[in-house]
Amino acid sequence: WRVASSQTPRHSCEKDIPPGSLESGFVLHTLRWWIYFCIQTENISSSVRSRKRTMAERKTFEEAETEELLTCLRIQIYHPQQSSKDVCRHLTLYKKQKHALEVMLQFGRDAKVCDFSLYDSRVSRRQFAIEAFRPFNSSELAFEIKNLSKKGKMAVNGLELDYLNKVDLPDKALVRFSEFQLMFFTEPGDSNQGFDILFEQAPGPLCQEVGDAEYPVPVTDTGFDYVAPVRQFSLQGPLENDERMLLT
Repeated sequence: WRVASSQTPRHSCEKDIPPGSLESGFVLHTLRWWIYFCIQTENISSSVRSRKRTMAERKTFEEAETEELLTCLRIQIYHPQQSSKDVCRHLTLYKKQKHALEVMLQFGRDAKVCDFSLYDSRVSRRQFAIEAFRPFNSSELAFEIKNLSKKGKMAVNGLELDYLNKVDLPDKALVRFSEFQLMFFTEPGDSNQGFDILFEQAPGPLCQEVGDAEYPVPVTDTGFDYVAPVRQFSLQGPLENDERMLLT
């Protein structure tokens, strides 16, 4: 049987198959399937990771606190020599700055005592102050302005303010002192977390926007609402002794 078996010819289809070709084909086929399996596994893993990341980002976005838009006091500044003197050099322009509700903000020439400094020798060391308040039976924030200059007057929508006089700012108010013209815009928003101040430099005189004849005046402490004409008074005021030199 052993002899007969050893002498039995191979099948005709096996005559042309080189030795080891079956093993090589099997290995190649297995390798191809393994590569395909790895690719599919990686695709599935990437899809799962992407889905988890999307769900996490969505959860973070949903749980994040709602961004509150604060009340903004936007101030446009004009000075006839603003280009040559660079009077706004100490101010941060075109960027909102957040402030606490209970803080009174002072404007003037002295950068050591004022929150906002104006670079001009004719501006008093402390020119004026802005303070936020909430009117009775109102949830919105309002502002009042007080003249802090003992030597120089200022005008709010044509109303002349002497030393320590104060008045409520309307939603749009033109404030004048020395050679400065400041236009105040109160933009409503949330009034519980503070308020923003935004400074902008005006390209031209601001009094042209409201006219030169009359300015509406806010209600005073007496409770009467009236309109005051613009008076021809000097906003310059005498210079204080140390107001004769510019800040360095």
